[in-house]
Amino acid sequence: MSEFIEKVLPFVGKTFQLVIGALISGLIGIWLFFHKRKRDAKDSFLVFVSQQRIRVEAIRDSPFPKKDFQGFHVESRREFTDAVARVWPFLSRCKKSRIKALWKKYDQISPEDLDSKWEPEDGVYVALHEKYSEKGAPQKPSAILLRYLCEFEDAAK
Repeated sequence: MSEFIEKVLPFVGKTFQLVIGALISGLIGIWLFFHKRKRDAKDSFLVFVSQQRIRVEAIRDSPFPKKDFQGFHVESRREFTDAVARVWPFLSRCKKSRIKALWKKYDQISPEDLDSKWEPEDGVYVALHEKYSEKGAPQKPSAILLRYLCEFEDAAK
């Protein structure tokens, strides 16, 4: 009997080590899979936000006098819904509440605030700023949209 135990015990010890090693590597693999999935969702959202920022800058820098920030806002709200839905399951509660609050504010930007008349050349904007200084100068539509896009980006990081 002791001969049998002496022969089997090293084998059981080595098998036990292999099983423990396999369990550890399996758990690490599962953790890496979920971590990568979460990171990919956030990266996808951040790429979307960057693309929107490029679109706003292109509209702002357009040589045409009529800049369609209102059209961008309407279109981007639909696109944001899809992008937020893709990243939503991977966000913490804190980030979800921040993005939800941002989304509500972004959704309620009035079309008047995005009127292209508030996006003139810098010299004209200074004159408008002086004219409306007691009421507060209207913000440029591109500045409003870019501020929200930066806040969405910060909220998802």
